[in-house]
Amino acid sequence: MLSTGTETRCDARISWSPWSNRDRLAEAIGDEGVPGWPFDSSRHESWGPTGRWLLGSWLEDLGLDRSDVVTILTTSQEQYVSICVSVTAFNHASVARVVTDRTRVVIAIHEFGYVDAAFPGQCEEWRARGIIVVEDCAHVAGLTVGSARVGDYGDVALFSMPKIIPASTGGLLRTRKPFHPPAMDETMSAAAMDGKAAAEQSFPYLDRFNALRLERYRLLRDGLGLPPSEPQRPTVSVPWYSMFVDEEHRVDTAAFPNVFWGQATLEANRLQIPTNPLVPLSQYEALVAHVQLANS
Repeated sequence: MLSTGTETRCDARISWSPWSNRDRLAEAIGDEGVPGWPFDSSRHESWGPTGRWLLGSWLEDLGLDRSDVVTILTTSQEQYVSICVSVTAFNHASVARVVTDRTRVVIAIHEFGYVDAAFPGQCEEWRARGIIVVEDCAHVAGLTVGSARVGDYGDVALFSMPKIIPASTGGLLRTRKPFHPPAMDETMSAAAMDGKAAAEQSFPYLDRFNALRLERYRLLRDGLGLPPSEPQRPTVSVPWYSMFVDEEHRVDTAAFPNVFWGQATLEANRLQIPTNPLVPLSQYEALVAHVQLANS
């Protein structure tokens, strides 16, 4: 294990949000042409200050009550569920982790950028039963799954701008049916418009961002030599985190004070490192080299 003394610390800087590295947007995009809006479907688009606010507003509009169930499913189906989703849903209906005969809404969280390969078929089945399907795409956008892009299968797709592009605020809700969000005050409206402007600038380059995330994911996977911690079932993915099991504590996180170490699960000995597309690859190489040296 590394010493936590200052002489052994690594200066690698890896943040979770592309906004922190927004000055590198032009460099990351390079000379690629602009392919256009990254969705294959025509939907109604609603913008809000945050994805969580949009989800709550949409659920409110459904007129659910406590006899209705909102089922929250994640790719891994582990115990952990984001409170941004669970608490928001709990405010409007009963909440379950399995589909029941009272389920009116399924919220499918494409967890940490992993999409269940069976999701397109599952989504079709739920919709045929009259269940409304929400795709939570907070951690992934622009990814092709089967015959369509992520977010194009359900009745609703929810996106959080700061998690996927260089934006400080903003959420997007894409719906098959028209949805009219409640009125926003001046601050909320400004946040929504800032997110929309950032999306108009960056969304055309989501394929490029996804390629950069995969590059960082593979470098960490191959360089750290740790067992991966990934969903058991087959997935299609652009990992938002590179996740590993580190039972022997080969990586001393205290030696990397400027690296964001994700703690978004209940699993012990799990390392989560963001695959931020705007963080220079050299920062990931520095992290890997430091760990390799410490364990040589």
